[in-house]
Amino acid sequence: MAESADKEAFSAYCRAQVGLDAKEVADLAKVPRRTFYDWWATRRTAVELIIDGIKHRNSKNE
Repeated sequence: MAESADKEAFSAYCRAQVGLDAKEVADLAKVPRRTFYDWWATRRTAVELIIDGIKHRNSKNE
């Protein structure tokens, strides 16, 4: 399981990038939140690209 610091870092990144908490990002991406926490530690580029995709989609809807 991911460390508490990793969870906080992921949550902070989500809020900073798309203004959503980690659960909302996970729900939008249809990826379990715990998986995102694990990926944050091991596959950060993939997580960043998913969040960039959410950010892009949100910007098109504004």
